[in-house]
Amino acid sequence: MQIQGSSKACKKDAPIFGRILFLFCMIFTIPGVKAAFLNPDMDKVENCIEERALNAKSLIELSNSGELYTNIFRENDRSTDKIISQEFGISGFITTLKYDRDSVHLNPQTMVSFTGNVYLRHPSIFEKTISKIPFRQFYEVSIEGKRYLLYVKYLKEPIASLCDAALQR
Repeated sequence: MQIQGSSKACKKDAPIFGRILFLFCMIFTIPGVKAAFLNPDMDKVENCIEERALNAKSLIELSNSGELYTNIFRENDRSTDKIISQEFGISGFITTLKYDRDSVHLNPQTMVSFTGNVYLRHPSIFEKTISKIPFRQFYEVSIEGKRYLLYVKYLKEPIASLCDAALQR
């Protein structure tokens, strides 16, 4: 059984679909465009908050979970977050959950220094649409000479107000 007019509509629309496919392919071959759509990206905003130091006990009390862990990137880790963070010299993340056996509970006596820098993680188009991963803001902290990222939303209240550059992206 054939539906009348369907073959004409397909032939008429075929060039449009071909043009769209061609345009789509051309866009993704332009340098820089591919990365913006397909890969997450991270920006560093320097001197975005006031530098300050506090003991980990105070920071743990501000956390949503009442616990914080250091999670250092492993040498053989091939995660996207490791790749985009290490170009800035980041060693790992401070998290509210123990991710794996290498996660270390943050000692309450440890000094945590907020460097003043804030990082902005822009999700890829796939992360936005499929996984619903949002745009994220991280504080850069230094603990015993290593730099970590601490997700702003892991804290009940902000350590400091973010600068306009971090809010407008």
